[in-house]
Amino acid sequence: MVRGQDTSIGAGQSAFGQTQWGKILAVAASDPAAAQAAIAELSAAYWRPVYRFVRAAWRKSNEDAKDLTQEFFATVFQPRLLSRADPKRGGFRNYLLASLRNFLSDRARHDAGLKRGGGAAPAPIESADPASAAAGPEREFTRGWAEGLLAEALAELERSLAARGRERVFRVFKASCEDDGASYRDVAERCGVSVTDVTNFLFEARRELRRLLEARVAAYAGSRTEIEAELRELFGA
Repeated sequence: MVRGQDTSIGAGQSAFGQTQWGKILAVAASDPAAAQAAIAELSAAYWRPVYRFVRAAWRKSNEDAKDLTQEFFATVFQPRLLSRADPKRGGFRNYLLASLRNFLSDRARHDAGLKRGGGAAPAPIESADPASAAAGPEREFTRGWAEGLLAEALAELERSLAARGRERVFRVFKASCEDDGASYRDVAERCGVSVTDVTNFLFEARRELRRLLEARVAAYAGSRTEIEAELRELFGA
């Protein structure tokens, strides 16, 4: 499972109550209130992968990258543009990534038309931040997407287990994740449970976490086959 976070903007917010294509259609509809609510949810939910792509592909400071990310969402989530979106042509993640590429290309052409010193074209991958350059912008986008899904699922897992009086399950799961090299006996001693409990608790937590991840992927994937493919690409699961 991937971990990490680059920026707090847009983090920790849930926006998976309906399919993402449903939100796209709400934005494109004539109801201004529904459109604005959908824009806010989509922007919060997908800030992380867009920001990471921008940081990997452009010579931008952290704050400039945030500004450019904000500009992207303000541009791409316009009813006029979204009314042309067709779910049959591909998944929502691919749609957002293609829109981002087009946005940056248009921005680069605009900057190139300015007088010298007035703008900055996209940086070659080898000129980007070393960590980002090794992965490439698209991999950073996918990684950011996966991290957002995982953070949401983990937060819900903790809430769900606590509501059922199963806090120990999450505590054992968290202890195991924090130390990948720890044996079941190590985790058992650390959490004050038996090795058998560790085995059962980890099975329970992992099963529930996968269910929660599937639910989030299902919000933008159109079929069971697409859901499985997304899970494999994002988490190797």
